[in-house]
Amino acid sequence: MKILLITSGYNSLAQKLLFDDKIELIGIAFPCKNIKNQSIRHKFSFSIRHNYFRVKRLLSNAKKLPNFIFSKENENEFLDWIKTLKPDLIISYSSPFLFDQKLLALPPKGVINVHNSLLPKYRGPQPIMWQYLDYDLIHGVTIHYLGEKEDSGDILLQQSFEIKNGSSHLQTIEHCEKLGYELLVRSIQLIKKGKVKRIKQPVRGSTKRAKRLSADEIRQLIKWNEWSPEHINHVIKGLQLPISDKEVEQLSHGITVKNDATQLASTTFLL
Repeated sequence: MKILLITSGYNSLAQKLLFDDKIELIGIAFPCKNIKNQSIRHKFSFSIRHNYFRVKRLLSNAKKLPNFIFSKENENEFLDWIKTLKPDLIISYSSPFLFDQKLLALPPKGVINVHNSLLPKYRGPQPIMWQYLDYDLIHGVTIHYLGEKEDSGDILLQQSFEIKNGSSHLQTIEHCEKLGYELLVRSIQLIKKGKVKRIKQPVRGSTKRAKRLSADEIRQLIKWNEWSPEHINHVIKGLQLPISDKEVEQLSHGITVKNDATQLASTTFLL
């Protein structure tokens, strides 16, 4: 079964798929927010460029696959490229875009997505971060079909795991990508054999949408006088917020602390 992978950049899930000889990958596509009238040097932020070229190097060392950088601006060219590859199945992971029916209808076996939560909980682009904010220690991964609405398609497989208080979000992402790969392998086999049992999701998610937040916005959401010390510790240590123990004590007692805007702006969440 011929498979096309769509992923935002270098990640362990993509790496595992690229080196799995049992999976017939025929191409890889990289979503980008804006590429119009820009040279390759300016197409991405530094971090995205870095990840993109890491994947390019990985491709040269693994499967020499066709690859394509796409955005909303070159959507038609992207669709034509997919048509030339004729994939049976498309796998999506960490894409910033919702795909419309023009893309979803192309592969005969559909488009499936890897989502780092137990859907219908935490639909949206940053599920792990919001699980930390909610002090939800039961995380998980869902493999589901994509529809035109965000993270609402039928579920193929999902599996949960528990994390410890204060566990790094990077460790949680790594665990999710390892589990996501394992569930993908199982899903591909079920699709090949025609043994998929699709589970419908409710129309509405069971939690608030997991929207993107800056470090400063996360800090403002912390309820210093209401949350338990364990909850606050989990958010600060887990999301690696630049807040000292002294600041935590002051904020917990209602003392205003001046933000270091520069330090907060430099904090990046890979969720």
